[in-house]
Amino acid sequence: MTSQFELPKDVMLDTNAMVYLYLYVDTCDEIGIDLDQNSFVDFTNILDERLKKPANQKVLQIRMLKKGYNVYKSLNKLKNSDSTFYFSKLAKLELNHVCLENKYHQELSECNIPYRIRQKDPFKYDIPPAYLTEIYTTGVINHVKRMEELLSDKGVEFNLVDEDPTVMGQTIDIITTIFNQYIHLQSNDLYIYCLAVQTMSTYFLLFDGELKNVAEKLRTDDYYREYREKIIDDLCRCRRLDKFNFDEEGKHNVIFPEAVNTI
Repeated sequence: MTSQFELPKDVMLDTNAMVYLYLYVDTCDEIGIDLDQNSFVDFTNILDERLKKPANQKVLQIRMLKKGYNVYKSLNKLKNSDSTFYFSKLAKLELNHVCLENKYHQELSECNIPYRIRQKDPFKYDIPPAYLTEIYTTGVINHVKRMEELLSDKGVEFNLVDEDPTVMGQTIDIITTIFNQYIHLQSNDLYIYCLAVQTMSTYFLLFDGELKNVAEKLRTDDYYREYREKIIDDLCRCRRLDKFNFDEEGKHNVIFPEAVNTI
């Protein structure tokens, strides 16, 4: 059985992909670099010039920025081809948490509080709620909104697919239950992967090695062929799911998204 129609070029992003993308956009915004660079080398050259510090002194950050640059270039490549870029509310919550952590460390480091102290649980979790509220609303919500606006200006916009309670309910209640019979993933990973299936995305853009490995094996590995067929059959024959079906020739419309780091 094969898919009954030509694949759309829709993309589902995981949390890590969005974190790297936002890091790249935030860096460009902070030092006044246009997002549309011809190459990552051009970007790092401008970065070195503006910061007056060799990029190789920030190896970890440069690696993360390169991932963000590649995510942006991948989406930029597809933005004029009627593609839809999907993101989940769960992943956005995780993204906000990462931004809050970063802001937390930035604020307290300016107060000369060492990292080893900031990381200790009694200190970290006894922060006054009013302080957390302030840095969350001013330093996270506004910050994420600014990143979304910069991307929107470049024609890259995201669809929070599970804002629709029907989609969220069907994904959690039915699709994850079907997949969980045949593959083992952490609950968050399983949910986001099943959203990629629910949206019939061509690509699943992610940076989680375990999830990428499982997703690709399920899509292409001969060992998983039996499980693929069972999943397809369960999805298409489930009366509570009207999105998946077999046509008169027995062909299905289920898409197992290609798990990639770049497109």
